[in-house]
Amino acid sequence: MNAGLYLSAMYKYAVGLRLEAMFGKVSADDAVLKSVSEKDIARNRYNRNLSFRSSITEYSLMAEIHPLFIFIDWTERDEDPPRLSPYLLGGIGYFSFNPQGKLGNNWYDLQPLHTEGQGFVEYPDRPNYKLKQLNYPVGLGIKYELSDVLNLRGEFVYRVLNTDYLDDVSTRYIDPVAYTNPANGMSSTNQALALQLSDRQITKITGPGGKRGSPAQKDAYFTFNLKLSLFIGRERIR
Repeated sequence: MNAGLYLSAMYKYAVGLRLEAMFGKVSADDAVLKSVSEKDIARNRYNRNLSFRSSITEYSLMAEIHPLFIFIDWTERDEDPPRLSPYLLGGIGYFSFNPQGKLGNNWYDLQPLHTEGQGFVEYPDRPNYKLKQLNYPVGLGIKYELSDVLNLRGEFVYRVLNTDYLDDVSTRYIDPVAYTNPANGMSSTNQALALQLSDRQITKITGPGGKRGSPAQKDAYFTFNLKLSLFIGRERIR
């Protein structure tokens, strides 16, 4: 679920530039695969038994392109411009996230627990991930003009990310001894939490170096929104 606000400036109904703020949540749980057949490879993900939730706050600057108004000059045609028209979106965003895992009845921030050894001296190829990053939203929508100043939109926007840790899962299990290494600076409380939240396999089928996630592709998220827009100082062409 998500909600947001935006402010847009339009030029000749054809192109627009907008600032937008979006607030939402994402989550996932390997438990949804419980009914998968024992022979299905997805059963390994059920056995992995990981879950997460995260709030997302996003601020973006996006361009809108309205093809029906770019390629057709409705002022020269003896007909009204269409009330229903598609458009394309693209831009850049800045978002924050904070994956959490559940233990008992409590939720714990996962990034400080270094569940895959991020930032540990034993794993120099796994830097600690940042909770505030850039993203690249791209999408499409369709707009319906309710009146001269009101329109209704349906909009799908996909976010290309630079991180594979939106869900705090990316690569392989680590040697739990690393949590007790003084060089890694973990408190005894975080050590205990990390041991429980980093490896939650129902049946122990893999150990250090075993597959926990896949770094082959970065994470992503998308939204589908219905939007109501109020234009100020605008009149339709006809």
